[in-house]
Amino acid sequence: FCPISDVVLKKDVENPRNLDLLLKVNGKLRQSSNTRYMVYPVEEIIAFVSSIMTLEPGDLILTGTPDGIGAIENGDVVEAKLGNFCSLKLDVVSEG
Repeated sequence: FCPISDVVLKKDVENPRNLDLLLKVNGKLRQSSNTRYMVYPVEEIIAFVSSIMTLEPGDLILTGTPDGIGAIENGDVVEAKLGNFCSLKLDVVSEG
C-alpha cells in the first residue's frame, strides 16, 4: 500500500526541514510530526542516493514513517497531509 500525492516542486518549498506531516484514519489522528524530526534531512538523503545511483525525473525516494503506524482495514478512510502543499484521501477496499 503506497499511495502517492501530487508532486511538490522544490522551488515551492521554502524550508524542507519544517514541513508538517499528518495522517488520520477514520477521522482520528494517527500520526503528527514534522520533517525536522527526520533522522537525516531531505537534502542529505537526496545527496546520498544520488551519490550511488543516477536519479531520473519521476524517481521517488521513500523515507519511512513517523511513530503511530497501525493496520488499516477494509472500509477505513485514510487522510494524509504534507503542510499546506498537498493532501490525499483514500477509501480502503480489500480485494476479494
